[in-house]
Amino acid sequence: MIRPLFAITAASLLSVCVAFSSHEAWAHVAYINMQTAPFTTQTTNADGSITYDRLGRVLGNGGWANGTDANWGNSHDVPWHLFSIPTEGAYIDLSITGGITVIPSNPTLTLLGDLTPAFSLYSGTVPGSAHEGAPAYPVPADKEGLWNALGDTTMANNSGQVRTIQYLTHAGTVNGTATSVSLNDYFLSGGLYTVVLGGACFECYPHYERLDPSDPAYDPNYENLIIDIENDAFQQRGFRSVLTVHPVAPVPVPAAVWLFSSGLAGLVGVLRRRQSAV
Repeated sequence: MIRPLFAITAASLLSVCVAFSSHEAWAHVAYINMQTAPFTTQTTNADGSITYDRLGRVLGNGGWANGTDANWGNSHDVPWHLFSIPTEGAYIDLSITGGITVIPSNPTLTLLGDLTPAFSLYSGTVPGSAHEGAPAYPVPADKEGLWNALGDTTMANNSGQVRTIQYLTHAGTVNGTATSVSLNDYFLSGGLYTVVLGGACFECYPHYERLDPSDPAYDPNYENLIIDIENDAFQQRGFRSVLTVHPVAPVPVPAAVWLFSSGLAGLVGVLRRRQSAV
């Protein structure tokens, strides 16, 4: 069942208000372009590759981990990113690192630097403003949400558009303690790609049920521990994303013609020698 996060303290409520009134508020899926979003630093490297460096933030330290279990996760709990690859394809390096406490998009916001990150990579994008409440594709009864951190994800928006993104791979592990995770030298064909990231701490996300004794997460004792976990899930963590795109260098046409011609000439020579030997 869906377990929305309800903060208990006034400080947590203030945190939520800040989260939903600033640049990167999470409501329906609103993609952040890793290559063109504000405050992204772009660097062209000596080998022709391009690096996109950006600082961002995420709620809690368990959003990604929550999407890895059997009932999936809610798309509202994690930020959604996209990037594009040129037609000829490219190799990418992508890293997500915690430890960031200040970001340029909201320099007055205090962030926690304890993120243990993880991310999932998909081919394609879901429709703009997709969400769990869209009539065209409702949440299954046995699921918490529609986002699957370890598999294909299908979502719809209020306009009736429905699309599926194909899961490719992920970096990071549930309850991993690494403060930086990366995917290196990974080839992608031309097109758009989705990156969904968040914290890898499974127990940092409120997994409980107070009303249904048959639920595996049933816990009637709504004590201070759970309140603390719930409040912490609203605390924002900073991260740094670094994406490097290495274009595939095509063989120049004159060189390709020369290689074909030289190969053909060599084949003719071999045939002539065989005929002379007969």
